[in-house]
Amino acid sequence: MNDGDYPLIQESGWRWQLSQLFFKLIYKRDYMWFSPWKNGGFAAGIVPFYHDKVLLAQRRGAHLAYVDKWCNPGGYLDLKNQESFIQAGIRETFEEVGIRIDSKQITDERMCHIALTYGKNMPEIRDYAHVVAYYWYELSDKEYAERQESDEAHNLSLYSEKEFETMVDANEMASEDTIQGIRAAFQAYKKEKNI
Repeated sequence: MNDGDYPLIQESGWRWQLSQLFFKLIYKRDYMWFSPWKNGGFAAGIVPFYHDKVLLAQRRGAHLAYVDKWCNPGGYLDLKNQESFIQAGIRETFEEVGIRIDSKQITDERMCHIALTYGKNMPEIRDYAHVVAYYWYELSDKEYAERQESDEAHNLSLYSEKEFETMVDANEMASEDTIQGIRAAFQAYKKEKNI
């Protein structure tokens, strides 16, 4: 890939500037697309739909950020095992809400949003940069019946797009990238269903 193939992300912090200088000296490139933050990671979220509504859960667990805020299932990739975004989303959906997603029904075409978040403080990770991929998925009756609470997610509930936007207005959602991911999922789902 050429340097121009990557989105340009400007950061004024000293670590970013210093890392870009080193990258330029070492790799002879004007720009490198990865984070100079001391912690980084990749995550995936599945936005599950059932009868035109999104399944959301409240986060719980003292070690997590956004406790009692609403979100879709998702979490970090297991890079040691070379897990893909889709594999991580499927695993996290099972761990958090008990639903076994059909891996044949979720493909790269279901990716609806990519978020880059950096420079925020969270209880479990300080000073980080993350890429989060969001996928939408339509639950079958059997899959929806499997849902159950976990140590990280409770109060699993279905919400229409209007109800979701009311939750956004009431500041009940976990984060801005979660909001954008779910909004993009609603748009992709409605387009697929001609709604």
